[in-house]
Amino acid sequence: MQTLHIPSLPLTESKFHPTGSHLLLTGPRPYYYVYDLQSSVVTQSKVWGTGDKASLPSMETTAFSSTGDVLAVAGRNGIVQLLDFKNGGQQLASLKCTSGGGIQDMWFGDNQQLTVLTTDAEVYAWDIGQRKCVKRWQDFGGYRGSAKVMAGSSRWLSIG
Repeated sequence: MQTLHIPSLPLTESKFHPTGSHLLLTGPRPYYYVYDLQSSVVTQSKVWGTGDKASLPSMETTAFSSTGDVLAVAGRNGIVQLLDFKNGGQQLASLKCTSGGGIQDMWFGDNQQLTVLTTDAEVYAWDIGQRKCVKRWQDFGGYRGSAKVMAGSSRWLSIG
């Protein structure tokens, strides 16, 4: 249907917005692009964060809330940034997930709970409304898991 070429972004991930109206394009840069599927227009986000370029996170691991209003972005040192995707990517909050490891993957459940899997095989369940970790556990035997399946309105979780 369409071929996009964005020279400034080595693309590592693309995701459809939950409404199906946009495509999020991300990579190892502190910004992202959004492709509007109706108008075929590509827009770049503003660079978010503060400090010098070396301290800005990349956008390689992201997750949309089920409504698409919130975009979670994995930063350095186990920090997850919550962005207001609906209003241009303004930062809402930062969540600290781990003391040393990075973030392997993350996803939202039906109940707006953000689940984060770290490279140390720790799992954090965040209530993003309260900005509070409501559950944390070690995935014993896990090493850099990547596949996950949630079922039963986020009641069951499988990590592989």
